Amino acid sequence: MLNINLMREQWKRTVPFFLVITLFVIPISSTLKSIFIPLSLIGILSIPAFRNDIACILKEHWSKAAIAFFLVVLFACVWSPADPHLRLTMLGKYSKFLYLPIFVVCFTQPTVRQYGIYAFVLAMIITCVVSISNAQVDMIFHNHIVTSFMMAFAAYISGIEAMRSAGLKRVFFVFLVLLFSYQLLFINQGRSGYILYVVLMFLLMVMYLPSKYLFGAILFFSCSFVMIMNHSKILSTRIHALVEDIHLYKHGEKNTSLGTRIVFHKFAKSLFLTSPWIGHGSGGFAYAFQHREHRELVKGWDNLLDPHSQYWLVAADFGLLGLGALFYLFVSLWIAALRLKHMKSLMLGLLLSCFLANFTDSLLFYSAVGNLFIVFSALSLGELVEQKKNLAAENTLETPLQTISCPTAS
Repeated sequence: MLNINLMREQWKRTVPFFLVITLFVIPISSTLKSIFIPLSLIGILSIPAFRNDIACILKEHWSKAAIAFFLVVLFACVWSPADPHLRLTMLGKYSKFLYLPIFVVCFTQPTVRQYGIYAFVLAMIITCVVSISNAQVDMIFHNHIVTSFMMAFAAYISGIEAMRSAGLKRVFFVFLVLLFSYQLLFINQGRSGYILYVVLMFLLMVMYLPSKYLFGAILFFSCSFVMIMNHSKILSTRIHALVEDIHLYKHGEKNTSLGTRIVFHKFAKSLFLTSPWIGHGSGGFAYAFQHREHRELVKGWDNLLDPHSQYWLVAADFGLLGLGALFYLFVSLWIAALRLKHMKSLMLGLLLSCFLANFTDSLLFYSAVGNLFIVFSALSLGELVEQKKNLAAENTLETPLQTISCPTAS
């Protein structure tokens, strides 16, 4: 019996590191991610103590919001014109939201949270090294949009670690900020990543610098970014290409990076306006685009699944019902983030970057950034669960074990 209990305790300590490994493999391998996420789920649900914690976590507003959004996707299958395969595809894409209350239980220990952060940073170091050494290619393990998002977020996380550290550790993380910035601004072609990088660096300065240094730091960063624009061929080319795309679109040319996005957005908008309350169901946008009568919309995009905007995708498929559920999730996560201490800045940066990036890409729909968002949200919210457990332990210090109940959200 003693050996069995010891094995169970060892298994309980091991399972959280499946998610640590998951944070390492998400940026570099879709195959390994598909292995470690199910392995993490099975491991967590096999432990009675974790199942009890999940029951408590389900009472949190952000947990209810994640489940509510998935239920909208599930029920929207009823009125969807899409075939069963497409509807199942949509359910599979959005099922990651159900992982949030499950994964949180693995991150109640500060050490596990720190290991998770380091695992992601290590994966981004590998991405940088491969990118720089491989003839400066920007699409290594994912496309440049996903890579630019992760690179901007990695630079932000490294900046947080640098602000909290001292000595050689601070020097190391400052170096990582510069390394990730170099890959993003001199190699990567993801324009959304440039915007996220600037926003996150501003947020970093606002959250960590004293007010007397803040204006000078923002001015220095702004001047430095303008200088980089003049010296980075990739950055200046991508910005000039955007200006050119705007000019071409005004003159009727739609087959450009910007033009196709605008066409997709307008098509999604037209679908939304025909059914604004509940949308066209799960897979409704993809079905309508594949069966559109006006085939001249955009050539070469017959099997498009999303309009390159998470919000237009949700609006077209689930209407105001889905948009309300999605924004309820964002708001509940933001409120929860404000109650955090050590993980507050990371969670706010994650939410802000995801919120902005989803205007131009359906990042929560696809797996790489969507899973990264869920796992990092769980990592951050693990601190909140830890706080509640500590408070409950203090309040029930002299209470018999049988009468202790799980803490609920305030």
